[in-house]
Amino acid sequence: RIWDALAGKQRASLEGHAGSVWSVAWSSEGGQLASGGEDGTVRVWDALAGKQRASLEGHAGRVWSVAWSSEGGQLASGGDDGTVRVWDVRFGPKRRRTPVATLRAQIPLPGIIPLTLAFHPRTGTLWVSGVGGSIHGFAANTFEHRVSLLSTPRGWAVTTPEGRYRTGGEIGDALWQRIGLHRFELDELDPWLASPMRLPAEWRMPI
Repeated sequence: RIWDALAGKQRASLEGHAGSVWSVAWSSEGGQLASGGEDGTVRVWDALAGKQRASLEGHAGRVWSVAWSSEGGQLASGGDDGTVRVWDVRFGPKRRRTPVATLRAQIPLPGIIPLTLAFHPRTGTLWVSGVGGSIHGFAANTFEHRVSLLSTPRGWAVTTPEGRYRTGGEIGDALWQRIGLHRFELDELDPWLASPMRLPAEWRMPI
């Protein structure tokens, strides 16, 4: 339901999802609304007219989160199937209704359910957070995995897809290095590598 907050009156009731609606988000210009529901669909609405513009299908299971890019041309959705899907929502007769990108295997921690999504307003980086205290950044347009952030009760860690890392505080056994089936403590392999895997202090996180 859309409400006039000042007048305290309902402006529109948007019906279409089968089951609960778990997430809604306004586009940057305020004329469109996106919703994600129990039925696994993402729906885009003309908020002023109170009508559905599109139903985007692809998730297997409920959709937990939706987020618009700052310019309003892309919409990201995250669901129970562990994927983040990015849609082109510049609708027209030749625009496809399938995702322009599906992000899943790049996320290094297994079993991540993407609960919260956000596009950086300036750079367009897509940030994904999920159960377990992890946050993952994907580059604008290419949606390549760039960096992951992990929090622990007394510390934090930053990792890159190349296996490089930086830590602070106490991280316990939340992060380690692996070769095949063998597990190694952080820094244990650095003396044997051509360049250390620990990121230098002057490294800056790509945003």
